[in-house]
Amino acid sequence: MTKNIRRYFPKDETESNWGLNVITAGSSRFKPGETYPDTSHPKDHLFNWNNGRILNGYYLVFITKGKGIFETANTGSALVEEGNVLVLFPGLWHRYKPIREIGWEEYWVGFNGPYSDFLMNSEIFSPAKPVIHAGLNQQLTQCFHTLTDSDYLIQQNNHPFLCGVALQIIGLIQMINSKQGRQTTPLEIGLEKAFFLMHDRIEQSINFVELAREVGLSYAWFRKMFREKTGVAPNQYFIDLKIKRAQELIRNTNLNINEISYSLDFNSPFYFSRLFKQKTGHSPAEYRTMT
Repeated sequence: MTKNIRRYFPKDETESNWGLNVITAGSSRFKPGETYPDTSHPKDHLFNWNNGRILNGYYLVFITKGKGIFETANTGSALVEEGNVLVLFPGLWHRYKPIREIGWEEYWVGFNGPYSDFLMNSEIFSPAKPVIHAGLNQQLTQCFHTLTDSDYLIQQNNHPFLCGVALQIIGLIQMINSKQGRQTTPLEIGLEKAFFLMHDRIEQSINFVELAREVGLSYAWFRKMFREKTGVAPNQYFIDLKIKRAQELIRNTNLNINEISYSLDFNSPFYFSRLFKQKTGHSPAEYRTMT
């Protein structure tokens, strides 16, 4: 489930080295009826629907659930929905919000600098067409999850890491947009959404019969095609995701093994430790010592 995470980063010398400075990254979940936006952002990022906003940088806002309205000084009001990326340009007035009765979930990254000017001044990213349909692309969603999940690296203000992920997001959106003409099948859309939900719900348990129904596929068909695409069953893929996440937490945080086990919704620390050793060849404690 999308968490409410807002991070704003101080300017770094990386900008002069890379020509790119990551300003902010985060995610928000707004349930139906909740007020949008919240008021916890810095003053230069706050806005309301009546006045809109102008920012000093490029922002990519990825809508992963729900529907809303988006408008800029160059475009009329447009409906946006799950899988859309809103592209915000420096100095250009804009406003957006979820439909109150529906709500939405969003991820974002904001950046500026001379290299970002070069990257964003292209046919792919145009103020005349500020909405790009990316779908719930697995690689793209993973990049946004990385920006919101990698607490240790971000707390250390690791700007090369931040810039690297931002560049990957820009490149993926360009790649996805260049393939827009290709027809996407209901199966591809369903599997894409399933991958997204598995990453999004990594701290929960998943009933895969219900997940298949949620993405519009029968369980038998979903399981068969998922295995064809990944080489493993959905449940096994999900366990592997959890173990990879546990490895990150062991390497980069001071959480103890019990805390990591419960944060990823394993039945018990004993079961988690046994499974971790099965998958990695080492117990969680041994892995922490090695890293």
